[in-house]
This record gives sequence, C-alpha cells and structure tokens, in this order.
Amino acid sequence: MVHTAEPTPGWAPAVTLDLFHCSAVAFQEAVDGFHKWADDNPSTRTWESGWWDLIPELSEDLLKRNKRNRKASLGTVQRYARDMLADQWRATGQPGLIDTNGEVFDIQHRAYAGYFSGATFRCYIVADVPVQDDLFAYLDGGKPRSAADALFTAGADGLSGAIAAAIKVAFRYDNNGLGVFKQPVMRALTNPEVLAYSRKHPGLGEAAHHLVSNYPKAVQVIKAKGVAVFAAWKIIESYGTDVLDTFLLGLGSGANLEETSPILALRNRLVNLDDDDLNNSRRLALIIKGFAMHLHGQPMRRKSLALSDDEKFPRFETIKPLLEAEAAE
Repeated sequence: MVHTAEPTPGWAPAVTLDLFHCSAVAFQEAVDGFHKWADDNPSTRTWESGWWDLIPELSEDLLKRNKRNRKASLGTVQRYARDMLADQWRATGQPGLIDTNGEVFDIQHRAYAGYFSGATFRCYIVADVPVQDDLFAYLDGGKPRSAADALFTAGADGLSGAIAAAIKVAFRYDNNGLGVFKQPVMRALTNPEVLAYSRKHPGLGEAAHHLVSNYPKAVQVIKAKGVAVFAAWKIIESYGTDVLDTFLLGLGSGANLEETSPILALRNRLVNLDDDDLNNSRRLALIIKGFAMHLHGQPMRRKSLALSDDEKFPRFETIKPLLEAEAAE
C-alpha cells in the first residue's frame, strides 16, 4: 500500500525559490524564512508508517517538523530535485523518520528538493520512532556512495573509478566547460546521471578496458586516468583502435620517435611537469593538440608542447574535417 494525499484546494507553498538558479545565500535565506513561518504554523497532520508519495504539500508538512538537523546543502538539494524531475529518483527504502513527539529526522534534503522544485517523490516513512537523546548524531554515519561506487555496483568492475572520472571530463567537454587555464563553474553530476551517461555511451567503458589493459605506460605519462580514458574513447570513436594504438605506444615509451615528433613533444610536456602545474583540463588540451599535430604530420620546432594564454580549448571534432579538407586539395 502506498499512502498519498490530494493537494488541498488553493494550497500554495509558504516559501518559494528558483532552486536551479539561486545562490547558496538565497537558498539559506529561503530555509531560514521557512523555519520562521513554520514556528507559527505547526503541523497538524497525522502520519502513518509506510510508503508515501510525497507531494510538495506533504514535503512542507514534514519540513515543519524538522527541528534539529545539519545545515541543508544547496548542491545536494539540487541534485535530488534534478533526479526527481527527470524520473531518475528511486524508492530505495531509506526512510524518513518521525519520532513519537512528532519531530522529523533524516529527510530534510529530500523534502526541500520536492518542496522547492514542485516534484513528487516516493519515500518510506517510519512514523513511530522512539524518542532518543541526540538521535540525529547517529544518522548517516556511513561512507557516502560515490559515482564510482554506483558504477561498480552496476557492473563496471575495477575500472569504475576511472570511468566515473572520464564521465566527469566528458560532461564538461560536452558542455564547453573546459578551459586551457581556467574552467567555468559547473554543477556536479548526480550518481544516476553518471550511470545514465555510462549506459548511453558503452564505448567509453570499452575504451577504458582497452587502455588500461594494453597501455599502462601511457596512462602513467598522462597521470590522470579520467583524462586518459576520455581521450582514448574519443580517438577510437573517430579513428579506430589502430590509430589510438600507434599514438599511445609512442606516448608511453617515447621509443623510435623522431625528434620533431609531436607525440614526443607531448610526452616531454606531460612527464616533466608536476601535477600542481598541470591540471586535468590542460592535460586534455595538450593531448588533443598533440594528437591533432600527429595526424596532420606537423613537425615540432621545440622539444616540448605548449599552450598559449589566448588559445581556445582544442576539440577532437575539428581534427577530422581539417584532415578531409587537406586530402581533397
């Protein structure tokens, strides 16, 4: 049985917020305003233990009872709301708790997500928790589930961390969120979004297995597995594994490369800089630039590949059309 409730005619939320376009300050002001309003408008609803489809009005009622809890996180609320609105929310059985004094525990982020976004979500409510001193201190004491954990349990095996990192790079790349020296601020992906991306692009996982199994030296040179997996995937997509293999073999060993080889210049750049001097975005930009020069047969005039301050972030998609245009001339 699933409990639900029809919206009260004329009901409107006491506090509203443009959840996906607000600042952390505006979010906290909305939360503080809600608590002030709730002090004068206590809950009168009766709750039963069981599954509930929590419409925004029910989320509001639960939040009225939310007296002692950690500070709410805007990022967490936004992620939950995004999943709810995209039908990616799952009724896992993790309950919301109401003690016998009517106080709510362990549901505020979900409730704020439903309340401020207007989403309805399913949740199990335990409505008769015994009153206990400092109950809130004993909740959520375990290790949070990361995107890599989600991929691992979905079958990504030992490469879940590398694949999750590659998907984060891919998300920024797809949304023009990478810069040669500075990166724009972007929202974090939710675990369901990472899973969905992985399932939509199975070639990414295949590229990860091919890369790690065959070219560990190249991965060591690149140093960032997420960047290495993403680059390998994009190269395979457009040029196939043979082209990738030639590129990675030279990058990993440096053997049998001409002094003017862009692959050697890329290797020198990646090997000789500390991690603090070369973030993941710049690593990827150098890889794309070096790979493009390699395909175009452009010789290097110096031993190390460089990026200029005003250089646009290179794209894999621009390489092939240029090659085709050159071949047609």
